Amino acid sequence: MRPATIIAAACLLLMLAGCGKKEWPTPRVSEDRFGWLDVKGGRADDCLLVNIQVSGNFENVSVVTLQLEPIGEGDPSLGCPTCPFQAREVVDFVPGQPGLEQNGPFLTLSHCGLRSDVLYRWRIVGTNRLPDLGEVRSEVFTTP
Repeated sequence: MRPATIIAAACLLLMLAGCGKKEWPTPRVSEDRFGWLDVKGGRADDCLLVNIQVSGNFENVSVVTLQLEPIGEGDPSLGCPTCPFQAREVVDFVPGQPGLEQNGPFLTLSHCGLRSDVLYRWRIVGTNRLPDLGEVRSEVFTTP
């Protein structure tokens, strides 16, 4: 074989070896997902304090959203206590931001400015840093 043929064949093999199926990495659901193991909250004056225990990969929590619905009778600005939950106020907390403290899998968030004469329904929604894994929602709670 001539050297030119050998070089051409080697170049062709190198080019073909570089081709192949390439994809973006996909999340490993069992390792990357998180959930709410325990959620407890209560009022202190005009503030709602919520303690959350995260199960799974707590390091993937990128945003914790507090959804609030003031409820009452006779006031059109208030939600209906027996109607489906409808968030009327949404507050996002990012780890490291004031209002959200994180200690390993334990989160504590506080939100102030609630009306003292109104009951509130609320829930927590967590966003995974890997968007394909979606949101994690807690049940709906009512403050006393």
